[in-house]
Parts: sequence; structure tokens; C-alpha cells
Amino acid sequence: MTALRRATPDDHDHVVALPDLGGATRRLLAKDLAGEVPRHAVVAVDDGEVVGFAMETRQPDEVHLLDIVVRPDHRRHGIGRRLVTALAALGAADGATAMTLEARVSNPGGPPMYRHLGFTDSGVRPGYYQDGEDAFVMWHHDLGVLARAADADDLSALGVASVVAPRPTGPVRVPDLDELETERDTTTGRVG
Repeated sequence: MTALRRATPDDHDHVVALPDLGGATRRLLAKDLAGEVPRHAVVAVDDGEVVGFAMETRQPDEVHLLDIVVRPDHRRHGIGRRLVTALAALGAADGATAMTLEARVSNPGGPPMYRHLGFTDSGVRPGYYQDGEDAFVMWHHDLGVLARAADADDLSALGVASVVAPRPTGPVRVPDLDELETERDTTTGRVG
């Protein structure tokens, strides 16, 4: 059984050995795994071997998936999905509400998996990759939903006690413009 856990500096050589790992990730990995940069990094381990890796960087309200790679002989077994949802859960636990990523347009597995998880295409970055290939830009605007798709054992192994509270089941009421106008202070003209 493949297990997920937080990556550590001891994983460096194993992660760098994964095929298809991005060049920028290879260059920055030692600092990232040492915790010198505020990122989450997760490895997938099967029989004591690192078979997958994913890393994100955070902004106050969003997660940017920087790299994800699964060893070819372990693809199509749900490891990529688990890595993405685990990072979503870590980001949601930190207060993020959205996730973005770039995916090679030639990648036969990544973009369909992301779309299946609820990501939407928002554009293409021409020549994004070092070899000149374009990238799909994709977003998931409800990180809580994505995080709740994470495997309970993965969350426990990552130390994420509670992902996020469930979304309200009823409709969310937003005041209309007329209601806001009635709240305008008649002496200053300010709303509220």
C-alpha cells in the first residue's frame, strides 16, 4: 500500500531521482525540504521507496501547485489524485481557499485528472516550460471541496486534524443593491 507523508531533507536524493521532475524543482529542492521556504511538500512511499512527490507554494488565500510527479510504474493508481488532495487539505488547513497550477498541454494524464477533481481551464501560457511547450493554467476555486476529497489515512499521516468545516447546505444570502442603499448614512452618504 502506498502511503503519503510530509517530505523531509532525507527524501532529497529519492525525489531528485524521480523521472519528469521539473528543473526548477530540482534546483530549489534542498531549501524547500529543509523548511527554508514556506511550502508544503509531500511524498508517496511504496515498500520504502519514494514513488511520488508534490510541492506547493502558498499565498495568503491560495495554493500554487508547483510540481507533481509519480514514477511511471506507479501511475494510474490514484497516487497523483491523493497528492493533489493532500496538498489541498494542507492549504485549506492554512486558510487557503483556491488552488492553481500549470500543466503541460502534451501531458495525457494530468489535465484530465485535474478536471475530474474540479479544476477548470483559465487559459494557456505560451512557451511556459523551458523547452518552449505551452501550459494550461487551471484553477480550483473551492479548496474546501477539493480538500474533503483527501483520504482520511493521508490526512492523519500528514497531521491534518480537521480539513475545513462543511459548506453550508442552504443558500447564502447576499444583500442586493437596494438593501445596501437603505443602509447608507443620510448625513455622510456612506454605506454601512
